[in-house]
Amino acid sequence: MIVLSSCCWAVRVVGRRWINDSDLTAADKVKEKDAIYIQFVLKGLGNIGDSTEQLLSDSIPGYQSQ
Repeated sequence: MIVLSSCCWAVRVVGRRWINDSDLTAADKVKEKDAIYIQFVLKGLGNIGDSTEQLLSDSIPGYQSQ
């Protein structure tokens, strides 16, 4: 995760590559999936939607924030 921030804002960028369990059982070539998540945060205002930390902890078993 890359985090850029100042006193009033922050930007978090996360790259992810994964394979679904259903892809492992297919006889065809396994195709990895890629995604990039970008979160913009205006400090002092409320959040809308899930945080990047929550997304990572929900989708990566054993993930812990540094």
